[in-house]
Amino acid sequence: MNNKPRLQALLVGINQYQPPVPPLAGCLHDVDQMAAYLQDNAADFQLSLQTLTNEAATKAGIIQGFREHLSKAGPGDTALFYYSGHGTQEEADPALWRFETDGKLEALVCYDGILETENGTSFNLLADKELRYLIYQLSQKGPKIVTIFDCCHAGGNTRNDYVGEQLQGIRQRRYHPARLTRACPPRPWEQFLFAKEASPERLKTLPLPEVIPVGAHIQLAACQGSQSAYEKNGSGAFTTGMIQLLKDTGGQITYYGLAHRLRFLLKETFDQSPQFYAAGAEEGELFQGFLGKEVQGPALNGNVIYNEKLGWILDLGAMHGLNETAREITIKALDGPSIKAKVGVIHSNHTILNFDQDSFRQLKAGAVYKADIEGGLLSQHLQIALEGEEEALEPLKTALENQQAFGLAKPGTAADYTLRFKNGEYLITPPGAPGQPFTRAIKGPGEDATRLVAAYLRHIARWEFIRTLYNPDVYLFNGHPVSMEFFRVQADGSLKPIAIEGEEVKTEYERLNGEWSGRLRLKLTNQYDRRLYVSLLFLSLNFQVYPNMLGEAVIQMEPGQEAWAFEGNDIELDFPRQVADFKLPYSPAYFKLIASTQEFDVSRFEQPPLPAPTDADGNDMRGIKLPNAFQFVGDDWATRLVTLLVRNPEYRVG
Repeated sequence: MNNKPRLQALLVGINQYQPPVPPLAGCLHDVDQMAAYLQDNAADFQLSLQTLTNEAATKAGIIQGFREHLSKAGPGDTALFYYSGHGTQEEADPALWRFETDGKLEALVCYDGILETENGTSFNLLADKELRYLIYQLSQKGPKIVTIFDCCHAGGNTRNDYVGEQLQGIRQRRYHPARLTRACPPRPWEQFLFAKEASPERLKTLPLPEVIPVGAHIQLAACQGSQSAYEKNGSGAFTTGMIQLLKDTGGQITYYGLAHRLRFLLKETFDQSPQFYAAGAEEGELFQGFLGKEVQGPALNGNVIYNEKLGWILDLGAMHGLNETAREITIKALDGPSIKAKVGVIHSNHTILNFDQDSFRQLKAGAVYKADIEGGLLSQHLQIALEGEEEALEPLKTALENQQAFGLAKPGTAADYTLRFKNGEYLITPPGAPGQPFTRAIKGPGEDATRLVAAYLRHIARWEFIRTLYNPDVYLFNGHPVSMEFFRVQADGSLKPIAIEGEEVKTEYERLNGEWSGRLRLKLTNQYDRRLYVSLLFLSLNFQVYPNMLGEAVIQMEPGQEAWAFEGNDIELDFPRQVADFKLPYSPAYFKLIASTQEFDVSRFEQPPLPAPTDADGNDMRGIKLPNAFQFVGDDWATRLVTLLVRNPEYRVG
């Protein structure tokens, strides 16, 4: 009897669409690549593979694939859905406007998704909310679910159009209807898969998860919602890069690491930034290996790749903690020899590497090499105190001693965090506050628990690094070159300034629709006399780092130019239940402002929240509601950290 878990995989690829949708060239090749990888690396599974291509990839065929093929996966199994083809947008029904900031649904263009008929153009798209509905139905069977999309999920973006026009052999995987809105028209409500279970009336008043629940799953997507996905020379850039990284690492890569490295691999040629997230209660899965493969060894510090303009570069720079102490680094390809590189010019966002002739001949342009660097970059060194049963803590002690990001402190001494084992659970808490866990408890002991605790601590160390990041050698700026102004939105819509005192902004919740909430706005102004590149990061109570407060991760600001967080829309405050449950006087959160005279990338800073410690908090709790050697010549960068403290209205002294 075969006791291996099942891997039910549904792969969809469409090259030949019906008019008016233009054809694509690389989607069938993408499906072939994905199928070949699964077949070559399915030793730990019973692989059951179904492919739907071209005319077989209708909307009905994909739905049937979910309900009849993927549904055979049960507890302990994995269900994988992969799609390569066109993506588009559809104007949302007003009932869904509360959940779509741009009033549009993202959608997959199935083979019969858009057709020319005698009566005009007909639409039969598979919308994102319908996929959510299918995934939830599938999740009731109990498998781990992974979805991968190599397509566009949004509408117009002029920069993407420019890239598509300028680079030979490159095309977008996005369908633009011939409409001023660049989105497909809305459909009658009864045409949605969930029409009978989810009425417009319920969606207008209830939270989306109560009407259309989300099934726990991991998602990898080729680009942000505002970007395009591209194909070049007969294959998708995202899929080809993903398969390359999986092969180059022997599958020794987490979902978290895969998405970050794909961003770096694609960004020099394509304006697309792969995305990843865990929906439902599966955030810990982001730190697990692709399709459940066990990942061994220390986390990768950096990536080395050849750039035609710059030569061999490391995708880490001064902003990531690299400094003059790193004179030499070791890079290595899978199953290849170690190669020594000399650190050349350190820029804010990347570093030039130099090799001797023998080492240079061993390098292969197009490959991605891992870089091992002393010092634990992208990580704040943390002192961890261990308390509890020695037997349960010993594996964690060994794991932490082998990682340079951590030191072990004795209980009762100065520690940054305390790791406790009590009643069969690991808790990460403040020193001296055992009743105030930062994250959800992790059941243990065991190897899985040890890996997850270590992953949580690495996540926290990265968050601390970003929170405390600063440039000690600022020389161009007299103070921070970008001003920050906070405003409280009054009941009548007017704005009341809130002073920043000692780099803290204190405000109050207010009662709105029976819940504690509040509204703020935040304005930035470039006070410097030249163009700056600016990023505003939000760091939450649950160790999330969100880089898109300004619409994009990094924006350009000319002298005197203003920019508003969320494009001038309100920043709505959440009231985390853990603040009330643990009787904290304030709900803390942080805004990290980075400004530089040269372009930089903060995509490596982005990370999801860790699971909240109380069941009452959603897993996406943010605190707010988000939609030559070692010298810098003529450039500078600076940071500023402002703490937002919202008083707990339920807090009582004594």
